[in-house]
Amino acid sequence: MIIREMNSTAGDHAGGKMYYVKVKTSPGECKEWPWLFVKLYEPPLVTSVSRVEFKGLKKMKEEYKLVTF
Repeated sequence: MIIREMNSTAGDHAGGKMYYVKVKTSPGECKEWPWLFVKLYEPPLVTSVSRVEFKGLKKMKEEYKLVTF
């Protein structure tokens, strides 16, 4: 997992943290895309019920080193 602190000049993501997570799918469940890279945003201040937002997903056919996107 990669965690990035967002500074106060990042526009929509002013403050908070961006998480990049590498996930291996269950064997047999998704043979075409066995690896996923997921991007999640956690705001600096919780103002609603859901504090974490899904920001992106990359599907990978082979295992790679986790990168930001």
